[in-house]
Amino acid sequence: MTREVSFPMTLIVGHRKTIDEVIDAIERRMIEHALKKHRWNRKTVAQELGLSRKGLMKKLKRLGIDGE
Repeated sequence: MTREVSFPMTLIVGHRKTIDEVIDAIERRMIEHALKKHRWNRKTVAQELGLSRKGLMKKLKRLGIDGE
């Protein structure tokens, strides 16, 4: 069973953000939620998010999300 995670747009969009900043904020929240849910098991997180493990690692680096 898949559970959707919703984010209030006011927390994501804020004032004068570019579309890239909004996308980064959404990705960050989704990834952080999945990392906590799966206790930082990157393989499981990547599968849940429909990414390769390598793709997830690139996003973690780009978004500055590191370590447990």
